[in-house]
Amino acid sequence: MYLVPFSGRVAIHRGEATTVGVLALLYLASFLISARKPAPLPAPGEPGFPGLVLEANRATVTELSALPGIGPRSAARIVERREARGGFQRLEDLLLVPGIGPDRFDRIREHLRIEPRP
Repeated sequence: MYLVPFSGRVAIHRGEATTVGVLALLYLASFLISARKPAPLPAPGEPGFPGLVLEANRATVTELSALPGIGPRSAARIVERREARGGFQRLEDLLLVPGIGPDRFDRIREHLRIEPRP
């Protein structure tokens, strides 16, 4: 079995290497190493999604977790509070969610909106 991790190291297990296989693997590894690496996406909860705007009454836990300062637990609390109240009437209702204080609210406010109900 041949492994080519992203670091570019080649591991050959169980002595199954053949000359052709090793050369093909080295060629592939050199291509991967020389290829331009894309910029990494920010991890959920880290700032870095300036254009991200979610509808607070429809966003999922996964989507909310992408907001700056919001992890999976906080996102789950937001969804629980939203479902218990039948939705948020205004963004400031998020301050009623345990763990969402004024500072955290200020960080996520620009990424959320509330659509008027029909």
